[in-house]
Amino acid sequence: MELQPASVYVKELRAHLPSKVFVPARSRLWWIPVHLALVTAGILVIAAGVLPWFAVPLVSIVIGAGFAGLTFVGHELLHG
Repeated sequence: MELQPASVYVKELRAHLPSKVFVPARSRLWWIPVHLALVTAGILVIAAGVLPWFAVPLVSIVIGAGFAGLTFVGHELLHG
């Protein structure tokens, strides 16, 4: 069996999939304000100094998850 470039396999597979598979999922854009709100709220709460010291790492994890979510949504947007 001779190996082909990935584009050959993609073209063959695409012909067998329904066209609705390639329609952009615009509903995922609603995640942007959610992630931005988490990041903003977390940063403001830490900067205000109203949290006990042991809560700061937990809020930092939430901020990191918000940035990760923004990254995934941005990656999805780049694919159209």
